[in-house]
Amino acid sequence: MTDRTKEMTTFEGNDDSSVPANQIDLGTSQVVDLTGLSEDQASELRRQYASGMIDIHRKAQELKVDVGALEAGLSTFNDQATRASEAGHSATITHTQTTAAGRTEVVIGNTERAASGKISRSAAGQADITVWLAAIGAGAAIVIALIAFN
Repeated sequence: MTDRTKEMTTFEGNDDSSVPANQIDLGTSQVVDLTGLSEDQASELRRQYASGMIDIHRKAQELKVDVGALEAGLSTFNDQATRASEAGHSATITHTQTTAAGRTEVVIGNTERAASGKISRSAAGQADITVWLAAIGAGAAIVIALIAFN
């Protein structure tokens, strides 16, 4: 056995075990064997692996921050709706949020609208088409009137 084979490398996330320098432990009971690769090729694969692990940890932190912010917001919305109910007031709170975790739409309150759970088009990020519908209706009425009087 050469010194090179005996050399051990530990990657973050695999602190429980060490892997030989000629392997990369993917952490899912899978190991990439680097035997037969040049030192430059093996080093490049290790660099790519380390870079990928950094990206995964960064993404996990972003998701953790997003989830924490959403949790704090929901708690605040619930508190406000509870206070409104206790004071005898009606309240509907709508909130939409798009984060790395996905899109969240929330309706909280003590009104029929809140109970329906429906988000308005504007809260859902969609354009308000009321003006377009009114214009189309007016245009149709004008066309019908022109046809009827001719």
